Amino acid sequence: MLDYIVVGFGISGLSVTRSLSNRKLSFVLYNNSSQNASLAAGGLVNPLMLKTGKPVWNVDEFLPHAKSFYSSFNQEYFSSLPIHRVFFSVEDQNNHVSQFQNSLTSLYTKYAILEAYPNINAPYKMSEVLGGGVIQIQRLLQNELYNLKQQNKIFTETFNHDLLVFHKNHIEYKGTKARNIIFCEGYGICLNPFFKQLPIQGNKGEYLLFKSRELQLNAILKNKYFLIPLGNDVYKYGATYNRNDFSKLASQEAREEMLVYLDKLISCSYEIIEQIAGIRPTVKDKKPIYGTHPIYKNMHILNGMGSRGLMMAPLLAEELLRHIEQGEPLRKEVDVKRFIAT
Repeated sequence: MLDYIVVGFGISGLSVTRSLSNRKLSFVLYNNSSQNASLAAGGLVNPLMLKTGKPVWNVDEFLPHAKSFYSSFNQEYFSSLPIHRVFFSVEDQNNHVSQFQNSLTSLYTKYAILEAYPNINAPYKMSEVLGGGVIQIQRLLQNELYNLKQQNKIFTETFNHDLLVFHKNHIEYKGTKARNIIFCEGYGICLNPFFKQLPIQGNKGEYLLFKSRELQLNAILKNKYFLIPLGNDVYKYGATYNRNDFSKLASQEAREEMLVYLDKLISCSYEIIEQIAGIRPTVKDKKPIYGTHPIYKNMHILNGMGSRGLMMAPLLAEELLRHIEQGEPLRKEVDVKRFIAT
């Protein structure tokens, strides 16, 4: 009998399977790549909410663990880069200085007003966020999927919830028995009959990939959207937010909107390479969801990561496994019990 079945392989599935491997627990993964939120993610790790200047919820716990998690792989996937917020006005500058005077975010912010980089339009200058960077999440996911395939731990198929059989101390799926199952299905959780009542909403995000030899930028910039260097003169710009369109196709409307703000930000030539779209799983209270089903005690969930998943998922996955294996309590703010009556 296996220890776990894991369903879904975005950032949540990656974090769970890595934690299982570290614990030397046996598992198989079911993944059909139908939910591509992580594959379409910008890879940004940002400790600050730039609109308010306040630190992300529990960033002092999530950020160090995430950096340790991504550095634990055989290849280097995390790059520390400064994050610069481009001011829109003098008032924007003044608000930034006021935050410094109130000492809200000094650990993660330099409050000096910075000049723009070459080829960047920032007439009101910029601020700098500390501690962030970029994760090459697409390459990481692809490499780990390949490794799991080599270990015969992955089934590339759609998981059929109707075929899940419950026994007293384990579950069974197509003849495979396991002590536990963890669903990491992203927005696909909406089709999961065991968790379909959760208030997880789809939020479509789109990015532009472009190439520019002139830009020569080694920092992350934020005006309306984020400009993220990927290396080899390739950059990612986005992402949009759309709660009404749940198609996985890139839209002309999002492309035109991003190009408007990209042209305001940079003053050199570039070539669009690709436009990428994905559906993020977001929760109405803006916090992730993890925990155990109130009826089926060997069924668990890790989901609802939204735009902060790259930073939060590694620690939440570890906490979930400590809860399952050792009975440690979960954070009440993100426990699934806040939405499902026991």
